[in-house]
Amino acid sequence: MEYKLRAATKTTSLLHTPTKNINSVDTVLHLVATTFFQCGQYKCETNGVPVTALVGSTTPLVEKLAPEDEEMGYNPFEHRKLSHPTSDMDTLIHLLKGSLGSGILAMPLAFYNSGLLFGVLATFVIGFICTYCVHVLVKCAHILCRRTQVPSLGFAEIAEAAFLAGPPAVQRLSGVASATINWFLGIDLLGCCCVYIVFVAKNLKQLYLDQEGGLGTYMVFVVIHTYGEVTDQQNVSGDNSLTESYMAVVDFYTDDHWDLRIYMVLMMPVLIAINMVRNLKYLAPLSMIANLLIATGLAITFYYIFSDMPALETRPNFSTWHQLPLFFGTAIFALEGIGVVMPLENNMKTPTHFVGCPGVLNIGMFVVVTLYTSVGFFGYLKYGDETKGSITLNLPTEEVLAQSVKVMIAVAIFFTYALQFYVPMEIIWKAVNHRFGAHKLTAEYIIRIVLVIATVGIAAAIPNLGPFISLVGAVCLSTLGIMFPAIIELVTFWEDPGLGRFNWVLWKNLAIILFGVLGFVTGTYSSIDEIVREFGTNIE
Repeated sequence: MEYKLRAATKTTSLLHTPTKNINSVDTVLHLVATTFFQCGQYKCETNGVPVTALVGSTTPLVEKLAPEDEEMGYNPFEHRKLSHPTSDMDTLIHLLKGSLGSGILAMPLAFYNSGLLFGVLATFVIGFICTYCVHVLVKCAHILCRRTQVPSLGFAEIAEAAFLAGPPAVQRLSGVASATINWFLGIDLLGCCCVYIVFVAKNLKQLYLDQEGGLGTYMVFVVIHTYGEVTDQQNVSGDNSLTESYMAVVDFYTDDHWDLRIYMVLMMPVLIAINMVRNLKYLAPLSMIANLLIATGLAITFYYIFSDMPALETRPNFSTWHQLPLFFGTAIFALEGIGVVMPLENNMKTPTHFVGCPGVLNIGMFVVVTLYTSVGFFGYLKYGDETKGSITLNLPTEEVLAQSVKVMIAVAIFFTYALQFYVPMEIIWKAVNHRFGAHKLTAEYIIRIVLVIATVGIAAAIPNLGPFISLVGAVCLSTLGIMFPAIIELVTFWEDPGLGRFNWVLWKNLAIILFGVLGFVTGTYSSIDEIVREFGTNIE
């Protein structure tokens, strides 16, 4: 059987540019993939062709696939030229670090929206489905690498290669599939940046308004703020900086309970300054610092969670049907890490061990799901109806140790904003840079400033972080992490090797797609409904 493929080096996606122009994007994508798990970047060369780390289809696809006997004889792993391949243990550590972001802090709120028993069962089910979809994606990547005789493929490349090699009816959609993945990843990461701003601002406000110590105690917090911010709010990453010190001084002398949006605006100059850094190597050390701070903050949080634990009977096993979409969106947002999968697998010394049995992926995801479930279960059991968007918001405000968690998480999130910002910035810049001629540098700085202001504006418009996190999770991650792997497998298997007896591959993937659509629709509807109700209200 012969599959017709065309060269994919033009404009079939936002990142489709000639190979010679993709080095900076590879650097960006490799480092962002390691935001929470490595200080530095992976470097992977495949027969002189850089491997796309996360998104974008920049590796040229062959015009025509090899005959079946050649295809079966081609081993893509033997053709990967890795300067620094990672061992199984290294990859496991990276997977854990990449998956254990600050989204874990929102899991108690997810359990508040589900109930204890249902939350445990549903979290493991979602974790299983997410893990299985990663298996599907990696398996399809291996098959398509053999068909196209390319050593490795990125996420968007996998989709494009699958559609190009699929039934004639879907071949013309290859560019759409690749571009959709790039767009959704960009939207997801910009959404994360908005989440980080709300996270920092709300925690900052609570920290200082609750601080009732003397001037000496206050000065300690000002010094801490000078090096990193203190925040408390819901999910994923945060920020911190000298702006926080300024805000702290203002609050101290004015005792004014400002609106949350004012804190966001005051943070903006620092965010703009940090995101003017165009070379990621200067931000690489921040990844290591963020990892250490998150780990320490989580350990302290567990210390408070296990103090004076109430009885199980005090919490419901099931919440309400209306709240379940919020649980789904938050859980998917926290658990889904499909963006880092292909960079990790592409850089392994023994990539077949990634999805083997037990395999690096299975071990890592079991640990991740267990830890997320534990934080959600015990966090909700501890605080019940008082559970807030981030578990750190429930920590005692009168204890310095508890407040230090806010500092740690805020600093980690602040550092993460700049790294996450790079991918959508590079995607957008690659699409528009040809328009600016000799003024490219100035134009790039202006676009960076506009994007930062836009994220602050969105965060100010949606200050209730809970439904916003659910919205991001329901829209982007349910699509990227659940629906797309199933679609890719269907297209890849449609003609060769086929859909199996009774078309079981078809029915299985339709069920997975339906599950993703259910989360997409219900999570989006519920989140938007709550955002509309909360829009314009003052934050206490």
